[in-house]
Amino acid sequence: TADARDILTDARSGWPGGPVELRVSPSGRLLSLLWPVHGVFEIYVISSQKRIERGQAYDLAWAWSCDRYALVDCVVDAPQKGTWKDKKKKGPSSFGTQFLDIKEVDFTSATAVRQITRSSGFKLPISAILGGPLLGVVQVTGDGDISTSDVLQFHAWDGKEPIGRPLPRPHTITWESTMEYCLLVYEKDFCIFTVKPVFKLLNRLPGTVTSSLWYKKILFYVTPTEICCLLPGESFLSIPLAQVYFSPVALSVAFQSDGEISKLVWPPHNTGEQEVGGVPCVQERPCGPLTLVEITGKNSKEL
Repeated sequence: TADARDILTDARSGWPGGPVELRVSPSGRLLSLLWPVHGVFEIYVISSQKRIERGQAYDLAWAWSCDRYALVDCVVDAPQKGTWKDKKKKGPSSFGTQFLDIKEVDFTSATAVRQITRSSGFKLPISAILGGPLLGVVQVTGDGDISTSDVLQFHAWDGKEPIGRPLPRPHTITWESTMEYCLLVYEKDFCIFTVKPVFKLLNRLPGTVTSSLWYKKILFYVTPTEICCLLPGESFLSIPLAQVYFSPVALSVAFQSDGEISKLVWPPHNTGEQEVGGVPCVQERPCGPLTLVEITGKNSKEL
């Protein structure tokens, strides 16, 4: 928006330099700026362009339904240069004493920022935090020359007890809008968890998911060869909507004597079965990378 652009223009003179991460709060009223290299953050009210907080943090994440956010900061015995990734490579000792702050902006009291909770004494160093309906805390295992990996632990946004067991850090997380389900995507498989009333694994399926979208508790997802929809549950149902029936490398090309192409021949392919029991026939999936995008109209939503 124009207000957000004005904030960036006015704040640029005081920036510490380096890459900056921009995030908008769930209400759309607040804008956060984070400089991970320097460990500095700022939060502005977009409409008034007023800065309401500035401090030290190496990561920042917003909640889903309120103007609540989490910060991760650390105190080390001696100042160390480098980004969060640099510290991770050096091992847990480089993180120092870490603090996880959860705060909320209260617009009813002159736009005051109030502290919800502050946590410290983590057994494993925090390398990242993830926003959403639940707060994801990513921690590093291993040290120094030992191979390191990340584990993900979900927490409620009140900062109290952890939710569920630690999980391997996924490539992506996609939340269903009612917060009943969430999708965790890994390199060779993907998992669907139920969030309410308890956080637990529902389905684990093989496949490389490249794009996903929840719509009315139905998961639409893309793999390199298919577009599918899945109804999660104890007895889940997965329906292919489109498939790649042929590979571009299987194209036959005939050349004339002068080098010009005279004929292109595609191999025959299945056009999909007829609709049975309300299930649509399988369509042809376009080749190449695809991204699912939700288009919201005045009276309906379309995929």
